[in-house]
Amino acid sequence: MDGFFGADIILNDAEDGSEEAAIIELATRYDDDGDTRISIPEFTTFIGDLVALRDGVLHVPEKQVEAVATEIARAGFPELDGTNAQEIGFEIFIELGRRWSDVLSNPAVMASLGNKRSQLPDLHDPMLGKMLDALDAERTKARTDGGGEVGKPAWVYASQPGSLLTGQLVPEAALLERDGWHFHDHGNGEGVIYWWPAEAERSADARLVAHPVCFKQNDLGPKPYAPPSIERIISSEIEISNACSSGGITTWRLPGAEDATDVEAVDAAAAATDAGAVVVAEVPAAAEMSEKDKVCALVESRLDAMGFQSKELGGGGDCFFRVLAYGVYGNQEMHAYIRHLVVEKLREMDPNFFPDHDREGYCNQMARQGKYCNGQREMLAACRALNVNLHVFGSTGEHDRTFSPSENVGPTNDVLIAHYNHGNMNDHFKGVEPKAREGGDG
Repeated sequence: MDGFFGADIILNDAEDGSEEAAIIELATRYDDDGDTRISIPEFTTFIGDLVALRDGVLHVPEKQVEAVATEIARAGFPELDGTNAQEIGFEIFIELGRRWSDVLSNPAVMASLGNKRSQLPDLHDPMLGKMLDALDAERTKARTDGGGEVGKPAWVYASQPGSLLTGQLVPEAALLERDGWHFHDHGNGEGVIYWWPAEAERSADARLVAHPVCFKQNDLGPKPYAPPSIERIISSEIEISNACSSGGITTWRLPGAEDATDVEAVDAAAAATDAGAVVVAEVPAAAEMSEKDKVCALVESRLDAMGFQSKELGGGGDCFFRVLAYGVYGNQEMHAYIRHLVVEKLREMDPNFFPDHDREGYCNQMARQGKYCNGQREMLAACRALNVNLHVFGSTGEHDRTFSPSENVGPTNDVLIAHYNHGNMNDHFKGVEPKAREGGDG
């Protein structure tokens, strides 16, 4: 789209008159930097809002808006054809208002708008400002945490049998059609998002991901699960450093296998989770279990006592990222995409937070598929990159942690993770979901 405006026009005083005043007011609304000029991004935002009003939706696909804005600029500013400036003055914007009816009748503009002649609002409509205010207000509501409260709807995953995503907030990247996401708003409170990047941007084993979504959070009822409360909440690098009694800043010790010598010890460790507040499921005798099995039994018994069960989502060094992909997008096969987002967030962290202060080397290693998650660094980066709360459960309450974004922008979703520390860099992560109800409908 670069250069679709044309010449660099100097702003002159607009003629008096209500129509010109209305257009200037409209231009001022989209002049974000206050320089009395309209840039390409500002003009694109303006056209996108007009298309949203026409279609009765909150968001319009970015590529669609760019196509419409390009054709309107070509038809609306014919005197600028062949030039390459990146902004226009208000005087030229006023000319667009005068030509608006002819612009909308232009065949190329009509084609970009889907040949709907009654489409965009009249720029001189005295109600246009109020309509744009209402659109902004609805978008603000959509970004506000509904939390089940009446009057605060948002785009959320629609109900699907067995889905952990039901009622969870749709990630902003999907609504804004970034990173390979696409969003279609049906205009009736329902829509669909799907993930399918361009061929050059997706891995060979990428799979299509699609979800129905709706703007009816208040109608969905409670989420299918509520995460148990965890006392230790991590939201900064400093808190990670302080939380590690060993002095390290990457991992924390998981009590369990090497500490349990008989069934009483295993039961006692698990029961200590909530100081007797839960009934721990029966654990096999420790003498019959391998060290790895002891850790698994401790974790599984705790999850069972809280009404949850683990879900195996694959390993090969990608288990942590698979769990995140499943918890956020409902598909563990998006683990490569999730790893990319997490590593990019790691690159923004303080270099002093990395071994030998080698942030670049560390991130380059972590970017490789099959590279194990080292621990709390990746967890903190993940909750920031995905804007989620990560609730990590181990074999005892001493191991549990919640990681939260330190600079939370908007509401957060919850992802539950089971962590199995078997030692010798043989950790494993599984997803966590509510136990199936008796009768098989869970």
